[in-house]
Amino acid sequence: NDEGRKYTETFVGSSGIDEGHATGEAMVNTLSNGAKGVVIIGKPGQTGVVERMQGVREALAKGKRKLIFLDEQPANWMADEAMTVMQAFLTRYPPGELDFVLALDDPMALGAMEAIKPAGRMSEIKIYGFNGNKQACDAIKNGQMEGTALSLSYLSGVNTIRAGYDVLKGRIVSKRINSPTQQLIPANIDRWYSQCW
Repeated sequence: NDEGRKYTETFVGSSGIDEGHATGEAMVNTLSNGAKGVVIIGKPGQTGVVERMQGVREALAKGKRKLIFLDEQPANWMADEAMTVMQAFLTRYPPGELDFVLALDDPMALGAMEAIKPAGRMSEIKIYGFNGNKQACDAIKNGQMEGTALSLSYLSGVNTIRAGYDVLKGRIVSKRINSPTQQLIPANIDRWYSQCW
């Protein structure tokens, strides 16, 4: 918050809103108007949850894509909890009622996939995540996931060291330094695959 910023020189990391834009763009590019789905969030009220969802909704509006969000449940950023949440969603929404699941990080997306596979609904439900984790990128290449937001986390480390050095040297440092984010979908996964982590 603003009170705490007086103790900091800069913030280095990824923008949750930018990440939301990337996954939202992936959804615009791979879902049709009227598609129905569910959302698996991390911890309710966390900045990452709020910003990522804000970015998704902004990207959907910009892309003129109207999707129907039927339900939202937390899984605390845990793959096993996401699998349990998804199992409940599959019971609540029988075949034909779900077109996609949006999980707010890749481990939860992969957890949801572990519930969808044995239910025999992989061809029906498109899965979206965030991070650009290697397992998620492999799932996109293999046709098991539809999209994610690649956040170049290693650049957060590089930028942190550089910012610390610049501060020590008395140089000007931006108040916020964001690492870039890129949507990943089947159409572009080969181009960006080497940067998945």
